[in-house]
Order: sequence, then C-alpha cells, then structure tokens
Amino acid sequence: MTTAVNNRITFWGILHGLAGLGMILCAIVLACTGFAPMVTGQRLWGYALMLHATVAPVFVTCLAYVALSGAQGRTWQGGSSWWAGLGTVCFWLMLLVSLPLILSMVLSMFPWFGTHGQEVLFDVHRISAMVWIGSAGVGCVTRSLGRALNRGR
Repeated sequence: MTTAVNNRITFWGILHGLAGLGMILCAIVLACTGFAPMVTGQRLWGYALMLHATVAPVFVTCLAYVALSGAQGRTWQGGSSWWAGLGTVCFWLMLLVSLPLILSMVLSMFPWFGTHGQEVLFDVHRISAMVWIGSAGVGCVTRSLGRALNRGR
C-alpha cells in the first residue's frame, strides 16, 4: 500500500503503518508470554496469561486491518524482484496461518472437544504461532532488505 499520493502522506497510510506497528508489538508480547513458559517447562498462567489474553484481540484487530489494507499491494507481479516475491509469499503465509492460530483458541473455548481435542487444538495453536512468527520475521527482513537494495539503485 502506498502511503504517499503526490508526495503527501495520507491518513490511511498512517493508519496502515500504525496497525502494522501495533501488530508487530502485540506479536512480540504474545511470543514472549506464550513461548517463555514453554521454554522454561512451565504453564502459561497468572499475569502472563491475562496479558496474553488481553493483547490477543488487539493483535487480531491490527492483523485484520493490515490484511485488508495491504492485500492489494501484495499481489504477485511478474517483474518484481526476488525480495518482493518472498515478502509477498510471507505476507500471504502469515494471513493463511493466522486462521488456525486464531480459530484453535476460539474453538477451545467451547465444550465440543474432549481432553484429547483440547490438546490437539493447543498444539495447532503453538505450531501455527511458530510458523506465523517465522513468516513475519522473514517478511520483515525481506521487506527491509528489498527497500535498502532499491535505494541503492
């Protein structure tokens, strides 16, 4: 999405940038609160769980806005650079993986699944989060490198 029209910054461009920044900051908080207990061999509980559950809706809202406002600029273009293509793949992978990431926790709030189903949903949530963070990281790096390489031309 272009943020400037005739070298002017637009309101929607600023909103897109703020939503992207909010999404990244929320993802960092969610990753820290979600993976730190897993690495230390503990459970997510207490204040960390409350912070995780409070930041998650903000993350989903920012993700939805970034998806809606950035999808038009993330189409595959035949003449694009390799970096732009990889960034586009990462963007769409983030959106694709966000569905099981979000739905696994939403579905676990209903009593439709037994104990084993809850464990499966938790594993789906954890693996989806790992893939989302990986694709977001690669997407951010390729976008930054792509912009830096284009400035040098």
